[in-house]
Amino acid sequence: MDSAGVIDDERTALLEAIEEALRPLMRAAFAYGVSYQDLVEVVRALYIFALRERNELQGRPADPTRLGMMAGVTRREVVKLVVTRQEREQQRQLVLKRIDQISLLLGRWHDDPGFSTPYGAPLDLSLQPEGSFRLFDDLIRASGTELDRDTALDVLLTNRCAELHAG
Repeated sequence: MDSAGVIDDERTALLEAIEEALRPLMRAAFAYGVSYQDLVEVVRALYIFALRERNELQGRPADPTRLGMMAGVTRREVVKLVVTRQEREQQRQLVLKRIDQISLLLGRWHDDPGFSTPYGAPLDLSLQPEGSFRLFDDLIRASGTELDRDTALDVLLTNRCAELHAG
């Protein structure tokens, strides 16, 4: 067998290994409504970003034109993939920031004696001044977050961390 045959056998074995690695994920992909096109886009992006990383490690140019030529796609497709990834990363960072801020708010509500009982149970808060109730807005300010009232309430209610009672 010549060296080309060995390389083809190794390439085939690698592709089979990739297929076997992805096979267990297919059930989850179907459950989440992931389409064939979604999978193609994920693999395309992964290939482009891995190619860019390899070029950068080797000290070679990794501009969209070069990556497109190496991958057999247009420069426009490479730019679109990069922009989409950046947008997704920004969204992920916003979500993580919101989670952090909600955690700070909940921590303050449970640990601050001004907003909780001596046993750590959160006090009932009011959305507007009434009687001796502390205000929800005071909790937001005390937690030092950038959350606005509507966002904080929406997240807390959606995740069943709080209940809203009339009166």
